[in-house]
Amino acid sequence: GQVLSDARVWGGEADTVKVGFADDVLVTMPRQNADSIPASLELAPEIEAPIAAGDVLGKIIVGTADNVLLEREVVALEPVAEGGFFKRLFDKVKLFFMNLF
Repeated sequence: GQVLSDARVWGGEADTVKVGFADDVLVTMPRQNADSIPASLELAPEIEAPIAAGDVLGKIIVGTADNVLLEREVVALEPVAEGGFFKRLFDKVKLFFMNLF
């Protein structure tokens, strides 16, 4: 699948995971409107390892609130194994303090 973005992973061997579509996505629209159609990527706020390739991590919405052209799940394109003890501990402490503010 095509990579849409990198998402932050907590407690994993890697700090990020590539996210995208599991299958090809086609949207038909007039060419002159293609650049003016908004798209928003909504990822889960706290993605924790382990992650398997294909796990759903969020969604993408193409269009406006009144006219949604496409709403599709985005998935992990690669697996991320759970990190070691100190990596998981460090990330848990970091998440704790981030959630305080």
